[in-house]
Amino acid sequence: FQVTLVDNKKHNGSNTNHSLSIINATHRIIVDDGWEESHYFETEVPLESLIKRGNVLTVHTGCSIATWSYQGKRHKYRPLNDCRQHAKNADALKAHQVTAETAHQVQAYDTIYVPIVKLEHFVNTTLPNITQPFVLLSGQNSKPEDPIPNNVYNTIVKHPRIVKWFLQNLSVYAATDPCHPKLHPFPYGIHPMQSPSLLEEISISRNKTTFIYKSWFTKSNNIISRRHIPTGEKVNAKEYLKRMHESEYVLSPDGDRPECHRHYEAIAMGTMPITSLDPVLYRHLAGNVVF
Repeated sequence: FQVTLVDNKKHNGSNTNHSLSIINATHRIIVDDGWEESHYFETEVPLESLIKRGNVLTVHTGCSIATWSYQGKRHKYRPLNDCRQHAKNADALKAHQVTAETAHQVQAYDTIYVPIVKLEHFVNTTLPNITQPFVLLSGQNSKPEDPIPNNVYNTIVKHPRIVKWFLQNLSVYAATDPCHPKLHPFPYGIHPMQSPSLLEEISISRNKTTFIYKSWFTKSNNIISRRHIPTGEKVNAKEYLKRMHESEYVLSPDGDRPECHRHYEAIAMGTMPITSLDPVLYRHLAGNVVF
């Protein structure tokens, strides 16, 4: 169930690795100068505890492993949505937040998680007050209505104190220059609501009796990559995971963004998703998917 993110490009004589796994995760981010931050988890814990502790790679993992999170001003996008895996309540989350007032507390090579819809506000209010080099993580569960503004994108990639920027769905959010050397892909992960069912299914031993699973997906949302791909029978979540678990491959076209939950559900099941992903921009999934 391992997903390893490796960037083979050399930078100042050092490789950049970002390793994540679907379950029982050891999350590691390695940047230049030999700095490394690791977050270790127990493996023998109940499913409910496992999910609450963030041991499943979900859309909230970025916040779970970051030193700091940024929430900023209230947004129509639910403010705790990306960080609810990290904190049981708002008070715990406040202790984890970076603001314009606490920015001076950021230490060298800390990690800061900023939801994509909050990047502009972060750049304008808090980034100027950070005095140490740091690693930026950005993701989003719900698809933002607007892309990252060009001026915000340019500020981040050119900022001298942001040493690396790990970003979900590069082809969508970094469309201006998705191959910028400071940018690295960050995994989307499993939907948190699916985690209990997925962990339950993984605990069952099943034989691979089907070659390619044709799962159901809607074609009504005008996703171009789905137009010529056959859709299968609509079943409940438990049966869907069972059928996927029993298959060698699964047809996995784009969701509302190229990287979708189905890719990670399949990887967790030991099933290879057949995708239309760009092999460069989604290189963190190399060896785990068919591009």
